[in-house]
Amino acid sequence: MAGSIPPLISSVIMVGYWFGNLVVVLSFLHFVIQSTRNRTSFYPARKVATSFKYLAANIAVMAIAVLCGLFASLPAIGVYFSGVLENPDTQTLGIILMIPSVVLALFGILIPFLRFSFVCPAIAVGDSFNFHTVWAMTKGHSFRIVFFFLFLVFVVMAFSIGLSMVLGEMTRTYVGIISVFTVFWSVWVYAFESLLYEDLRLRYEAMKSGASSFHAGKDAVEQGGAHATHDIQHL
Repeated sequence: MAGSIPPLISSVIMVGYWFGNLVVVLSFLHFVIQSTRNRTSFYPARKVATSFKYLAANIAVMAIAVLCGLFASLPAIGVYFSGVLENPDTQTLGIILMIPSVVLALFGILIPFLRFSFVCPAIAVGDSFNFHTVWAMTKGHSFRIVFFFLFLVFVVMAFSIGLSMVLGEMTRTYVGIISVFTVFWSVWVYAFESLLYEDLRLRYEAMKSGASSFHAGKDAVEQGGAHATHDIQHL
């Protein structure tokens, strides 16, 4: 068809756009986190290596979240295929069982995704964090992280519904405003992720430092006690 873009070129453009967007996000995360540390830097020193590491981390986070989501969805799948929803006599029971199963599936994918996703800001600034340390860093903060994420989702949905009600059939204007808002929404989300990452990192390092100081003090007390016992025995 005349004027159409060949599939190969279209695929290359889409991949280039996606990778370019990834680079912009990586740069933004790096800039925001470094700004909180009173440093001015717009991109990691090892640009290419960091970009591909960031890409691989995003893919890994998505894969882990999907696997966890599939596992958490097993109760809901079991209720669906059990036939209780189709039988009028057991339909109420099926709905009662399905609601917590769906909630479990939702949190089963959200919590791993959101907790592991903090490895991406760590990569953006070159911090020595991996999936294990990020999981430990976010321990005890799961519902706080999920709450803020759902709050942001609620805000963007409310804004979008409000725009659609106000603008009505003004499709072009609506699409244009939504496109602009999507940019601000993305900036807001990644800024939130950057600031929350820095807060969790400082809490985690303070906790580790406190634990190290506690163990060092305990060892010193035990060694002092051992020396005192040894001196008493020689009196």
